[in-house]
Amino acid sequence: MGWALIMEGVLSGSYHTCPNETNFQFDTAFMYVIATLCMLKLYQSRHPDITAKSHTTWIVLSVVIILGFGGVVGRGLFVWIPFVIAHVFVTIVVSAKIYYMGRWKLNCSICRRKCQSITPDKIDVAAPSTRPIYSGRFIILSRIAVLLNFSLDIVGIILQPPNFGICLLSIFVANLLMYLVYYSFMKIWHKEGIRWIPIMYFVLACICWVPAICFFEVKNTSWEVTPAESRERNKHCIIFNFFDHHDVWHFLSSCAIFFSYMVLFTLDDNLNTTPRSRIRVF
Repeated sequence: MGWALIMEGVLSGSYHTCPNETNFQFDTAFMYVIATLCMLKLYQSRHPDITAKSHTTWIVLSVVIILGFGGVVGRGLFVWIPFVIAHVFVTIVVSAKIYYMGRWKLNCSICRRKCQSITPDKIDVAAPSTRPIYSGRFIILSRIAVLLNFSLDIVGIILQPPNFGICLLSIFVANLLMYLVYYSFMKIWHKEGIRWIPIMYFVLACICWVPAICFFEVKNTSWEVTPAESRERNKHCIIFNFFDHHDVWHFLSSCAIFFSYMVLFTLDDNLNTTPRSRIRVF
């Protein structure tokens, strides 16, 4: 996660050397990595035995970056339809993996197992039940996670905004925030509590995120228009007559990401002395 944050700064700098449509993908590539690693960090706190392996994670991220590149060089339904199909498939598979906590396998015999589990004269006692055993987890996944991702797909394929990279990043960020809220709620629900240290880091992250987003919305340049039109958007520098609004966005957002990291690292500090067998899994 630390190296991803450093590389985000390096590649963002390479993009800002000469902002254009071709190298915009450099600015967002490691944002996908940061969001993915944050989700994995949070998930492995309760599921260290079924967390995605490193090679699987990097294969998925490579596919995501290829999709992001395709969204930059291509436009329209030619890009959005394959992306939506792939995203829907991944959402269903990951939701099933999370619900069954790794016991669900996607292979050629899955259809046969499901048919046997619902056929009265050929009941497979080893097949998992089709009824939701874990009702709380089922509601979270089906009513919130799946609907959230499907809604983002529908909005994207209808509006088809030109900045495909930001749309792709919004999916990662929305899922990360949703899982962080769910994780924190379940800690409180199971009376584990949250110490003041992660709360302090969360407040500091919010203090940095809110003005950072405000400075980000001030569009001083744009690779989506001609260089002349982009130059017309330039504003005077606001700090030391050298740093403009977008520079301040980078300063504040880097601090905000650091404090967000610290929230993840300290969220379970109150369980340091608790045996692993007594830590609830959710």
